[in-house]
Amino acid sequence: MASGVTAASAEERDPVADAIAQAPLNAQVINDQHESASVDLSTGEGALVAENAHHQEASISYDLDSGPSLTLTAQDSRSSNGADTTAQVLSDGSARLLTVFTDADSNLVSKYATEIPEGWAAQKRSDGGYDIVPGPVLRDALGKHGLSGEFVLATIDAPWAVDANGAEVATSFELVGNQLLQRIKPDANTAFPVTADPRVVGHGYYFSIYYNKSETRSMRDTGAVVGFILAAGAAIAALPGGVAVSAVLYTVGAGAVAAIATVAGNASGEGRCLKLDVPSFIPTSVKC
Repeated sequence: MASGVTAASAEERDPVADAIAQAPLNAQVINDQHESASVDLSTGEGALVAENAHHQEASISYDLDSGPSLTLTAQDSRSSNGADTTAQVLSDGSARLLTVFTDADSNLVSKYATEIPEGWAAQKRSDGGYDIVPGPVLRDALGKHGLSGEFVLATIDAPWAVDANGAEVATSFELVGNQLLQRIKPDANTAFPVTADPRVVGHGYYFSIYYNKSETRSMRDTGAVVGFILAAGAAIAALPGGVAVSAVLYTVGAGAVAAIATVAGNASGEGRCLKLDVPSFIPTSVKC
């Protein structure tokens, strides 16, 4: 045992199960440690999936209906006595890999193989987590087609770790190539076991399309509305990582098309431009 680090009571018959049961957000877990599970997102654009729960290769993934997915798979966790990892899906539409370190090594590291959809990239957040956002090529193409807004496919939440007494333990994420590393740094007051996780939250796609005055004037006609939306979708679908975005555009319905044409007509008559929010397809008139 590392000097200055205390261990939890040896009287606990199953410290790993106890740590899992006491982990933050445990009340929202919908699968136990021996089951795989999935939960559909409320947006209808995908699901969070946990596979091989409580297994050496436990994994979680955010699978979009249109194909690509973000996947994290536990590879190994370094400590003198090893560590246990459990894949969990939560009822709030997130999934996590809960890792329990049972010994008092001074520098604990969990490694997770990380697969990011083609065309997308991980962007470090100020809180230490990561947003999965369009890569440079896809981002530039979206801008050229007038699409802007929050293109965050999913978020790897800020890292956290707690000890057997519920006290916070210093921890951090680092993405090295295709590996997400979580480093745990216990101190003299840390009581083991220590529990930590990377938690993935799926977002789907929420963005806006801005049309210039000429395009807005053309979109007074419902046929033009459909044409503009399909053209943008086709162009984006041809790019790496673009299929999922274009799939959202293709969900526009007849009622939305009629409403878009009406708002476009009003905007054009007032010398304004059309803004279209996706995936709600709610049109608004904006200054331009």
